[in-house]
Amino acid sequence: MKRNQINHLLNETQQSYSNLTDSKSQVIKDNLNKSGVYLWTNTITQDIYVGSSMDLGLRLRDYFKVSYISNPNRANSIIHKALLKYGYANFQLEILEYCDISMCIEREQYYLDLLNPKYNILKKAGSSLGYKHTLETLETKMRPFLNLHNAAKRLPVELLDIETNLITKYDSITATAEALNTNEKNVRYAAKHNKLLLKKYQVTILRGI
Repeated sequence: MKRNQINHLLNETQQSYSNLTDSKSQVIKDNLNKSGVYLWTNTITQDIYVGSSMDLGLRLRDYFKVSYISNPNRANSIIHKALLKYGYANFQLEILEYCDISMCIEREQYYLDLLNPKYNILKKAGSSLGYKHTLETLETKMRPFLNLHNAAKRLPVELLDIETNLITKYDSITATAEALNTNEKNVRYAAKHNKLLLKKYQVTILRGI
């Protein structure tokens, strides 16, 4: 379905940008740290693309990088090819709605079903049926695990030097490893198994602080 056939299906959009050649910076600024659903419209062919992101500013910034959309690893993206072929001046960008991160996939699916956009290879939001995960899909799927991993690395650490009885505190596992010129795995192992780190440090990871 082309854009000129679906205007009546859309309610008022949250944001609309038509002069994309000159408004790239404003698009990114307006949408940084906001999650939601966006719509690209080719003003020549009227073909459309629907997408969603947990950070629209960062996602849309990628679209404005020619080096990103022309990367061979993203060669399957029809919207990328269209942007390269027709240029940003011949596209309109709209934010269909802002929503909570947890609702992005659901709301994207709503618009995929409603608008049946030609530029979308997949018709199921968040699906990877038949082709590689995009970076955005991987980001969405991996974010909970990355958050847990990063939170663990930020746990404070207390070191007891058994030779001097001097106690030193670091604000993270990463900082501890860097200070002692070792790796995070060794720090965690010493703490978990009550082993001396570098044969002289008793390690305590301070959880729940």
